Amino acid sequence: MSTNPSNLKKLQIEQITSDQIYIRQLSSSVGAGESVDIDGIEIYDTDVFVPFSKMLFKVRPKNIDHVRCMRVDGYSMAPMLFPDSWVIADVTSKFSGDGLYIVNYCGNFMVKLLQKAPDGTLSIISTNKDYKSYEIGPDDQTEVYIVGKVLRCVI
Repeated sequence: MSTNPSNLKKLQIEQITSDQIYIRQLSSSVGAGESVDIDGIEIYDTDVFVPFSKMLFKVRPKNIDHVRCMRVDGYSMAPMLFPDSWVIADVTSKFSGDGLYIVNYCGNFMVKLLQKAPDGTLSIISTNKDYKSYEIGPDDQTEVYIVGKVLRCVI
């Protein structure tokens, strides 16, 4: 194949096309400081598929049907995440070790670092020290649900 500009452009388009992974977007952004209050609001899958590079992932997600993307609102996770960043999450309610998760904390849809202590205490951590972090004991009645584990952040 020659290296004339039209052939180069065709090769670039083919490479870009083969590198794409399309991830379904959720109907809501996720809060990082600005509370995304979801009481009485249904969060659902949209018909929008957002293209991301496969190169974002060390290992491609096993089941892309459970992977969703959403925008971030707020500054509580800065410098890790900023407003209009994207998070790509595996939608599962399982805690699979310390890390960045999407949670429903008392009716607020948030992205936070979760860390579990040996005594069962769950720390919900804001990386920006200007924002509050939370601790929930094993016998605490606070409602916290894991929505998914963040696989990648796109800032």
